[in-house]
Amino acid sequence: MTDRFLIIGGGIRLVKACEAFLSRGYEASVYNGVIPLKTAIDKADIILLGLPASKDDINIELDDGKKIPLRDIAALSGGRKIVLGGRFSEKVKALFDIYSVRWADYAATEEFEILNAVPTAEGAIQIAMEEFPFTLHKSRSVVTGFGKVAKALAFRLKALGSECSVVARNPSARAEAESFGFKAIDFSNLPYEAKNCHILFNTVPAMVIGKNVLGQLKPSQGIIDLASKPGGVDLDSAKTYGVNVVWALSLPGKVAPLTAGEIICQTACNIACDLRMQN
Repeated sequence: MTDRFLIIGGGIRLVKACEAFLSRGYEASVYNGVIPLKTAIDKADIILLGLPASKDDINIELDDGKKIPLRDIAALSGGRKIVLGGRFSEKVKALFDIYSVRWADYAATEEFEILNAVPTAEGAIQIAMEEFPFTLHKSRSVVTGFGKVAKALAFRLKALGSECSVVARNPSARAEAESFGFKAIDFSNLPYEAKNCHILFNTVPAMVIGKNVLGQLKPSQGIIDLASKPGGVDLDSAKTYGVNVVWALSLPGKVAPLTAGEIICQTACNIACDLRMQN
């Protein structure tokens, strides 16, 4: 029997995910709040939530502003349905466990992280081209971190002709970056490296760009922060120093919603298959 997906949440990325499910032969619909939630969940096998699943850990907001309590979804799904979502907080996980919900976080899978890194990197480059008064070609760029997003971004910057440096704490990460032809430095040298670059991209979700770095930057330079909340840039200090910071959250859904939806669909299908096999 083909799984039936009920998608609860707002944003075009989830609409495109629904279209991707339908194109693969699944039954899928986006919940609009018109029919009772229980009726909609009873007709589904898998409940798919957005990324992040909830902004306040209490409700899911639909496109028309209606709010669906997560507790209601948990109570109606517990023991019967699979609930998939992105970036579940510990509070949400605990709620699902109380109601014996079978859940999985698709955004935490390596498959999703690898696939999602591509539109994130492309979106960051798009922002750089739109926001800053220089070409990436012949520019000096700095990327903090060397995880999946940082790697995807660094390779694309290099392909565009940017002299790209990678900043990483882990010696093995720096060694890997060097093996790919990047200049690799420790965070202790970031202030000097930042002073001599055109643009700095942060991928580390921790406060790594503070006054010691921001004080070295000129108004013509810029920062694009790709890190999830709480971000990696001291925004108050950035204002004080007059540094242009673009905090680019949820880029795939904004710059490439079709691809972003297909990535969610692909990952969700694979997770659902794995969970079925565990029974």
